[in-house]
Amino acid sequence: MRKRFLATLLCLLSLCTYGYAQKGLQSVGMDVSYNHDFNSNKGLSFGVKYHYYLSNYIRVSPTIKWVSMKEVLADYNGFRPLYSYAKTSGLDVSVDFQWFIIPPYNRLRPYLITGVSSGYLKAEAIERFESQNEKGWWSSKFALNYGIGLNWEISPAISLQFETTRREEISNNSRVIFDAHWFYSTRPFTYIQIAIGAVYNF
Repeated sequence: MRKRFLATLLCLLSLCTYGYAQKGLQSVGMDVSYNHDFNSNKGLSFGVKYHYYLSNYIRVSPTIKWVSMKEVLADYNGFRPLYSYAKTSGLDVSVDFQWFIIPPYNRLRPYLITGVSSGYLKAEAIERFESQNEKGWWSSKFALNYGIGLNWEISPAISLQFETTRREEISNNSRVIFDAHWFYSTRPFTYIQIAIGAVYNF
């Protein structure tokens, strides 16, 4: 019984640890994210990413994502808005620094995320009464990113990544192309992003 327990423990340790330095390591890969903001927007984004290890504990990660979200406009104090739902889509470009908490000989490595992102988004409001007259605006934004992640190196060449980040918009330059009094046109675009991805290390 004791031998079986020790063998199981060694197997688990081998899954979580192995030894090689990561400074200078590079990775390329893709991810898919679920996005949810604080105005009932929700949707998916798909991205490509690149990693470069500045040291064994710091990784820089530029990412380009296509974001697609939809917001169902609910009643507001008994008032039914003219528009039944709004769609937001566009490109989001970010540069994140990822700060690893534990040494590189661990296969499972949690990390903190800080960074910035910018994007160019198009939003459309679809009228409730199905007149098929779409309204919308273009918006460029600048946001701060922060969150946590987990890097699981299933082999020296392949890693899986799990991340949860908050993208906090700090500036927004919108060009409204319909009724300027529509109150949704100036709302901040801040959302939570939950992502899973895979990268190839080289």
